Amino acid sequence: MLLETSNFGPIEYDENEIIYFQNEILGFDGLKKYILVGKDGSEPFIWLQSVENPGLAFVMVDGTDVVSWYKPQIPVEEMRKLSIDDISSMQIYNIVVIPENIEEISCNLKAPIVVNRDKKIAAQIILDEGDYPIRYYLKEDLRGYSMEEEYYRSCENSIRSLYRFVYGLKPIEFNELKKRYPATSNISLLIVDMINGFSRIGPLSSPRIHNLEMPIFTLTKRLVAEGVKDVAFLNDSHHEGSMEFNAFPPHAMAGTQESMIVDSLKGFSQNARIFAKNSLNAFTNPDFNTYVHELIKRGTKCFIIVGNCTDLCVYQTAMTLKMFLNSSDTPVDIIIPYNCVDTFDSIDHYADLINPMFLYHLSMNGIEIVKEIR
Repeated sequence: MLLETSNFGPIEYDENEIIYFQNEILGFDGLKKYILVGKDGSEPFIWLQSVENPGLAFVMVDGTDVVSWYKPQIPVEEMRKLSIDDISSMQIYNIVVIPENIEEISCNLKAPIVVNRDKKIAAQIILDEGDYPIRYYLKEDLRGYSMEEEYYRSCENSIRSLYRFVYGLKPIEFNELKKRYPATSNISLLIVDMINGFSRIGPLSSPRIHNLEMPIFTLTKRLVAEGVKDVAFLNDSHHEGSMEFNAFPPHAMAGTQESMIVDSLKGFSQNARIFAKNSLNAFTNPDFNTYVHELIKRGTKCFIIVGNCTDLCVYQTAMTLKMFLNSSDTPVDIIIPYNCVDTFDSIDHYADLINPMFLYHLSMNGIEIVKEIR
């Protein structure tokens, strides 16, 4: 289909691109059909072009992307009207006003345009909660956005390096491990935080961590079958008023189900050492510190570390161990299999970036990261 517009000239579009407004945009009665029009190099601006009035196009921005503090709470009833069941299908835009004096460019934060991207329906919603202005001047925010975009571009090569690092990881065969470390006492396994509170229940449980259970079970079973006897579980176990709760919700309280080893790995705990920790770093437990020293004296030449979270407890424990080994010039290896570590995922904590980033940093510090041990 072809639309002859005043602002963009002829535009070809498909009928399934049309966004249907449940109610007209304030002041524009009778117009309910629009399409989104983007222009190369015009970010963060996008245009809402009327299909029914070719001369009408609203300039918009995603206010949540441009205005750092803008966190509109869309009422549940409004989301229901738009058939938004999953927040990932919701897109929020804010109409922009560009006056003759460009310094006074502004947008409407009070009445955003909310779009269900999957079902192509939308509405302008007036927010009752939040003291959001109808006219919010964007000059400083746009400057910040431009600097942010430049920063993203400057990080592109680093992101590519992380991608290549992850997809360039090689597996290590178990026979290779046996060649490197011929005595079973040469290998020790440290299992970090594979407890219910991170895998199955509680405010910090994560499906990504739950998915670690099978590969860690498989690896542990193989190591034990080959004669490895030194297996240790390093488990969060907190008390009321734990300082860690200043940064994270209360979790893994001592004696609760959250602090217990997951059932899939519990069988290995009967012949393993178990160390409780009240912080991210297992070395804050003096008994674990002593245990590591004893293992090295008995002939451990390789620590294999698995569990979660890669950027928190795994990282802290692995780096502290590595720094201790370096400071004493002790020739002991640390191996972390990629398929046996992970971190949680959230809006502000993108696991597919954080996980490889911290593994890359561990690798840069001399810790061997492998795809898997098979």
